[in-house]
Amino acid sequence: MKFHSLIAAALLCAASSSHAALIHQFDLNGSLNSSVGSATLQGNGELTANAYVFDANEGLRLDAQLGGVYTIDMVFHFDSFGN
Repeated sequence: MKFHSLIAAALLCAASSSHAALIHQFDLNGSLNSSVGSATLQGNGELTANAYVFDANEGLRLDAQLGGVYTIDMVFHFDSFGN
């Protein structure tokens, strides 16, 4: 029983110490360049001082290899809703 508890504790410590390295961060503060890596976003919308504004069927594209596992964290603000 003590052995199983020891293994469980070791696995918890190992799992909590693993984390992903940040390879790209796009703040959209007047630039489509990554503030961390060398990648650049492509888009057909309008880049303002602190946002990327786009209409229907527009958006951003990243032409970089991200690998098999990645996370995208985004914040949206909508000016209007509807068709």
